Amino acid sequence: MCFYMRFVFGLSYREVHMEEEDMKLYQDKEWLCQKYINEELSIYKIANLVNVSPPAIKYWIDKHGIKTRINIPWNKGLSGRYDSRIPYKEKCYNWKGGRHKNSEGYIQIRDRTHPNNNHGYVLEHRLIVEKHIGRYLYPWEIVHHKNGVKDDNRIENLELLPNGKHNKIVQKIHQENQLLKEICRTLISIIIGAKSCKTATNY
Repeated sequence: MCFYMRFVFGLSYREVHMEEEDMKLYQDKEWLCQKYINEELSIYKIANLVNVSPPAIKYWIDKHGIKTRINIPWNKGLSGRYDSRIPYKEKCYNWKGGRHKNSEGYIQIRDRTHPNNNHGYVLEHRLIVEKHIGRYLYPWEIVHHKNGVKDDNRIENLELLPNGKHNKIVQKIHQENQLLKEICRTLISIIIGAKSCKTATNY
């Protein structure tokens, strides 16, 4: 019988062999109603009062036909954006004024009202160019950083390019970089070769 109660109801050895009056206490319907319904204690707290496991309390509540409470989420019917209990914008410890750097290195500004916002954010360099030219940019228009620094959003460093020109500029920069690398490799080979010849003549 002890093994059966331990296996089925999750009772520990101590719970099965506890004193008779404690056993009667949490098995009593009136006592359970008083604690669970009137005092509104949770099953976990009731279990702690009599040193038994919560499954044991749940078993006797069900056996006596006591209606269990339905756990209602604390934020049911509330909007997370306007509920004062949820930190929002300035109240959030991680709020940085709605300005942060994305994974690609560009600065983003929080602006839900912008027609081209992406999940509430707009790229800062596009906003600066829009303000400078006095209109919204089309999605296909590209803003180029002249010095290649993605978070340098000074207006003198930004250039609005026709569609397709940005790819040509990037391709040209890539070709120039490849050429410089080739020149560096050639120079290193010449220097190493000159040192080798000088060492050989010394012998």
